[in-house]
Amino acid sequence: MNQMICQLDDVIVVDASLNDYKVLANDEDLGRLIWRHFPTGELALRGADVSLASLWLVNMQLPDMDGAGFLALLRHRSRHCPVFLVSNEYSPSDEVAARVAGASAYLWKPADSHWLELCRHAASRAASRKGRQRVLG
Repeated sequence: MNQMICQLDDVIVVDASLNDYKVLANDEDLGRLIWRHFPTGELALRGADVSLASLWLVNMQLPDMDGAGFLALLRHRSRHCPVFLVSNEYSPSDEVAARVAGASAYLWKPADSHWLELCRHAASRAASRKGRQRVLG
């Protein structure tokens, strides 16, 4: 098995449906991370330390705001952390909104192997920017 050197701190999921991310949380590598879940954007902005997050997974349709609006608020606090905007199903208008908002990626459910690859890569890059390392592999 290949090893990547990286520091992985936190994956923060902002979505009312945490079960939709089980495949990621159960992944051998990503499952080692500290996962936090917030069902609303407001709770995430109040409860998460953006300086610790290596990756954000944010639903485009939160109960209290849209994902693109959440991303704009998050960018005021941290410009470097990758944020993936997620739709419950593919939507061309959501994809455009995610790109315009500056999302690191646009994904749609259900989570699959493509998600795993993108999440591992994004978390590794974010951790490398922080200058901390842990062996993942």
